[in-house]
Amino acid sequence: MVAIEQTAAVEIVVGHFVGQLVMDERSVTSSGGGSREDVFIARFDGAGNVLSLWREDPLHVDAILLEPDGSLWISGRENNLTSNRIWKLRPDGQRQLSLDVNDEGSAYGVRLASG
Repeated sequence: MVAIEQTAAVEIVVGHFVGQLVMDERSVTSSGGGSREDVFIARFDGAGNVLSLWREDPLHVDAILLEPDGSLWISGRENNLTSNRIWKLRPDGQRQLSLDVNDEGSAYGVRLASG
């Protein structure tokens, strides 16, 4: 699964990978020393140059949204597919907010980053 969100100046690509993923001079390795599937998030400028590349824990991405300030909202499900997650990443890729919701709709994990 690959999700793409695009503005005039930035394109975000989110997808799954196993092992090492290299884009331009940047690289990430999936968890388990490269043996397990993770999600990558890549940010490109209008010319196709990689601005940032990072990985997130295994999950299935359902939707992404790029805010005008460059922050990114992502919604998805854990690998067990029984819990949903919504999180917000700052433009530098640092997690700003994470919200976990179980099948019954109850939030059970809310994390706010400092700063």
